[in-house]
Amino acid sequence: MAMATLVVPQATAWVSSVSQRNGGLQSAVSSMPERRGRLQASAVALHRSANIRGIVAFSVSCGAATAARRALLGRQRCLRIGLACAPDLRAGDLGEKAGESYFPKTSEQTVESTGEVLPSEPSMRIGHGYDIHKMLPRDDVEGWGKCTPQPAVIGGVTFEDFPLGVVAHSDGDVIYHSTTDAILGALGLPDIGQLFPDNDPRWRGANSEQFFDEAVRLMQLRSYRIANVDVTIIAEKPRLAGRKAEMKANIVRICKTIPARVNIKARTHEKLDSVGECRALECHVCILLERA
Repeated sequence: MAMATLVVPQATAWVSSVSQRNGGLQSAVSSMPERRGRLQASAVALHRSANIRGIVAFSVSCGAATAARRALLGRQRCLRIGLACAPDLRAGDLGEKAGESYFPKTSEQTVESTGEVLPSEPSMRIGHGYDIHKMLPRDDVEGWGKCTPQPAVIGGVTFEDFPLGVVAHSDGDVIYHSTTDAILGALGLPDIGQLFPDNDPRWRGANSEQFFDEAVRLMQLRSYRIANVDVTIIAEKPRLAGRKAEMKANIVRICKTIPARVNIKARTHEKLDSVGECRALECHVCILLERA
């Protein structure tokens, strides 16, 4: 990054001069009639992107104008066919079955500064998860954008009669998402957005129990179990008191634990901010894992 920062001003001027000598990048792109529209738009987007630094730095080190054009056009081809190049994916997207790759490789590790040897798997682990989602009227199709209008799902309970829905790539269950992230965090694993990125079409409208199940599977592979789950759901509406027992039962079932180890608290936001104005709902989860 330091090298790229140093060479960017000179490199930008260099690319500019190369573009002028070669009729400009846009001219080169325009010479490909069947690709013209999309490639021109991609070229503009690429020049605005921070990733131009890497491409420019590479081109300067090679000392060739053609390298810059090839790198740019290669990226544009990826965008044209609808495939995301690595920089376009959610940062850190890990792909399939990635959780296991983050497990400790040894049973003990040494503290670099002191030389003390510690077990890689302590007897207890604590995690925290948080999630927030926008809510919109389900009949406001325009406001949902690329998302499909759907009912609010909270703790695995669907609120069909509630007029607002949760805007999300999946079903937007804030309790399941927060609990999933709390387990992953306790285990020292990547977050839910890296394991299940919201630009992956497989998870469009998905039941969030799939994400929750995977976190529990990873927890059990590491020989941990639930010691305690404490959920705080914050929503002005819908009223949750009458449905908390169902939500708790769902968490107990998925976590493969007992009711005495799970608690759900619900509160409003006193009509303050987006949550208090029924434009969003949010959730915090604290979790304690113990060695099984």
